[in-house]
Order: sequence, then C-alpha cells, then structure tokens
Amino acid sequence: MFASASERLRVLVVFALVSCGPPAEYRFGTNVSGLVFKPVDFTEGIYPSLSVLNDPANPFRLSRANLTFQPDGGVGTKWQLLGTIGGVPTFYAFATALTQEPTGENQFYTAQMLGEIAQSGAFDDSVTQQQVRTMAIAGYRASLDFFPHSVSYLADGVTFFSIDLLAYQGAVALGSPMRGYALVQNPDGGQAAVIRTTDYVAPDGGR
Repeated sequence: MFASASERLRVLVVFALVSCGPPAEYRFGTNVSGLVFKPVDFTEGIYPSLSVLNDPANPFRLSRANLTFQPDGGVGTKWQLLGTIGGVPTFYAFATALTQEPTGENQFYTAQMLGEIAQSGAFDDSVTQQQVRTMAIAGYRASLDFFPHSVSYLADGVTFFSIDLLAYQGAVALGSPMRGYALVQNPDGGQAAVIRTTDYVAPDGGR
C-alpha cells in the first residue's frame, strides 16, 4: 500500500546511534519535509563542486554526520529517500554522497532530483525554473563527462542498468541538444548506447 503525497512529506529521516554501554538504541529525528531549494550557487550538486556542503538548508552538511553516523554508514538513507520523498531532501542526500563518493550513480540521481525540483516548483522565489532545469542538465552532463560507462543496481544488488543512457535521455527531455554526445541504436534490437562525437570537448578533469 502506497503512502499519499502528504504522508510522504511527513516522513522523518531517522538517524540511529548505538551506545557503547548496556544495549540501547537512541534515535534522533531530522524533519526533512517542506524543504525548499535555494542553492548557494548554480554548481551545487554538479561534480566537482562541493558547494552543497555550504548550503545551510542541507541537513547532511555538518561533517556529513547525519549520513555517516548510522548502522549502514548512511548508504541506505539516500535510497530510502529516493523511494519515498524524492525532491529536495533526496537531492541533498545524493549531492552530499557525491562529495564523499564521486560516482556516476550519485551524480545521476542528484541530477534527476534537480529535474524533479524544477518540475514540482519546490524552489525559492529567488531561483527560476529554468535555472534549476539548467542545473539538472549540467548534472546529467557531468555524469557522462566525468563518469562514463557508469551503472546503477537494482535492489537485488545484481541487476544493473546503464547510467549513460538515462543521463543522456534525462538531459534531452529537459531540452538540451547534448552536443558532443549521440545516441546509437543497437541494430540487433538491444539497448541503445551513448557515444561521444567528434565535437566532444572534455571539461577540465573530464574523462
């Protein structure tokens, strides 16, 4: 049974700490509902920027304690948010994870959440929808530029899928021509592939 949108927005991200004395568990709740996106700059959440760590609205920014001080090291938190709330809280979780573990997977989901924020309107009045969309496109491109051939896994930990293809499609859906990249269809009917074209220009540090 799925929770309603209002119920999902009341979800609390619970951070657990286990004491060193007698067996006991302490839980500290951080309410991540109702967050509004107001980036400190327009590189936030786009590798190699670290500006998300300076965003006062980011509940994970303080030494990433809210991510790391958990039984699973915070690995599961971003996936729980992705599967429930989405939007701004999930952006902060993945963008912060990106600063700790730069991967195409973290960059892709950060970009995907930026696109969701743009669509939902969950951004401050000082920011325009087009600015957030442009950030999302830049995030998708960063996934391709810096982390080519990345994959993401389903919950079974075995089944995986291409991040390149989804990043390319996500950027195109937001209106980007994705110059420097092209989608090549598999003549045998298999999954299409994303390739770099002759006009591709690698960013500083890009691969």
